[in-house]
Amino acid sequence: DRGKYMRSEFLIPAVYAGFLISGLIVAFEPATCLAQAAEEKPTAEIDDPKNPLIPEFRRCDIDKDGLLTEAEYQHRISFSQQDAHREFVIFDADGDAKITLNEFLTVPIGQAEENRGTISDPVIVSARTKLKELTESWPQLDQNADGLISGSEYSASNLASRVPGLEATQFADWDLNHNGGLSRDEVARVLDVAWGVCVPDGTMLRDKVGRVVDWTTYLNLKKDANGVVTRNAYYQALGPAVPNPEDWFRGIDRNNDGSFDFVEFSTGTHRTDPVATFLKLDVDLSGTLSRTELNAIDVGWRQMALLGMRAFDDNTDGELSLQEFQFMPHSNLVAAWSSARDTNNDGSLSPDEFQFQTGLPLAAITREYFQRLDLNHNQHLTLDEWHFYTNRPFP
Repeated sequence: DRGKYMRSEFLIPAVYAGFLISGLIVAFEPATCLAQAAEEKPTAEIDDPKNPLIPEFRRCDIDKDGLLTEAEYQHRISFSQQDAHREFVIFDADGDAKITLNEFLTVPIGQAEENRGTISDPVIVSARTKLKELTESWPQLDQNADGLISGSEYSASNLASRVPGLEATQFADWDLNHNGGLSRDEVARVLDVAWGVCVPDGTMLRDKVGRVVDWTTYLNLKKDANGVVTRNAYYQALGPAVPNPEDWFRGIDRNNDGSFDFVEFSTGTHRTDPVATFLKLDVDLSGTLSRTELNAIDVGWRQMALLGMRAFDDNTDGELSLQEFQFMPHSNLVAAWSSARDTNNDGSLSPDEFQFQTGLPLAAITREYFQRLDLNHNQHLTLDEWHFYTNRPFP
């Protein structure tokens, strides 16, 4: 139901309850992160005849070339011309003025969620791009061609310095299974953790339709030694300001045992939905967001969004595309991005002060954010570039 979709509330509130971001100590296990499969498996491989959108794609594809032009997309059933134009602009992810079946299936309107295709995620794309670069350099990194990068090869290749944000990491940080050699899979996992694609044990922070786990909240919940949060601990964290704590809890505790671990939390209610939020904010149906439209975002995220707009408007057109919007800090609540503190009271933030965890987690995305927000490229963030806590506002 198209009307129901547009009337729904997509701004899932993040519950901070006075939390301060803290570090996370996790034992690295040799599990496989799902990010690579999520990004690289073509949606077209899931050509499910039960998906009602696939016959519609075939019907709209007048010239039967496997692609839809905007004129062909306009043949969608029950879509106004303006609506069809808006969705064509938004979900033509590569901007080539053609919609593939993969892209067509990412349109959330008019289909059940389980049928939706894997939407392009700029954070996963960034991790994959860096992985491709390192993989192409593998013969230089793996000097003895044994398929692994040893400690000496790691040092000789300056591998860490090839990934902005990971310069200070050591071989032991990358050697996740502690066998004395880095495999391509380990390098892929390191990049996924550093970009906020998954947590160190491989649990995804992002799903195929673009939702992102509010990792900040989970990190600051009281947990036992196994990372399990009880109902009482969760209620205490929410505090009295949240009127319906049991509704939130039921949205996380999927097995109804009165507690939850991170795997349950990661598929629960504490997630942002950048795609749905973008569609809701785009009130003029242009397929992009203006500053005025962005100003209507949930008050808890508004300052982050407005300050970040200049830093993430990659084509400098004064509007945000879906991909630009997905990359912004308020769409990726894996850290409390506005909680940074000016610890030396110089009125600005250095890269060291703009840190939210130690070691691998979020190291690459944090550096990417700093570099983007630092509009004058002076290696400091001032209050006109980003919000932070300081006792001495920069003149």
